[in-house]
Amino acid sequence: MKLKICNEANELNYYFGGLFDGIGKIYIHRELRRDRKQTGLTFVMNLYCGFDNKNLAKLFQQNFGGLIHDYSRSINPKTKNRYKKPFVWRSQRGNAMDFLCAIQPYILGKKMSKKVEVAIKFEKFKERNLGKHNKTHPSIAKKRKDFYQKMRKLNR
Repeated sequence: MKLKICNEANELNYYFGGLFDGIGKIYIHRELRRDRKQTGLTFVMNLYCGFDNKNLAKLFQQNFGGLIHDYSRSINPKTKNRYKKPFVWRSQRGNAMDFLCAIQPYILGKKMSKKVEVAIKFEKFKERNLGKHNKTHPSIAKKRKDFYQKMRKLNR
């Protein structure tokens, strides 16, 4: 079942927005890059949504890309039990941005709507390969770190 989502009002976007509002998570995390093009510390936005039903996770993946992680056979090391939500949909960067833009009008939770707003601003702000030798200007790096700190504060 492949449904195509566009940016206009759509019943399915209500559904995705409501689900993500209730059980979704948004993180901006630090990542150390060591490749030819870019070195040093960078920040990456990730979206997560855990499900009991694999078909629901596949519906998210088919419409917005991303990956599905299957933890159905794994044991949680903290509780020594099986995971409660064994199918986790994860998305980052461009796919995550498309998803957040599509569901933003349908997020009703005050805290989640702030997280979505910060995540969208963070992705729009990100610029790559600034300055000589792919070094990010210090003011840009500070702004990225500010977005990271805002998201950490909202996730507490």
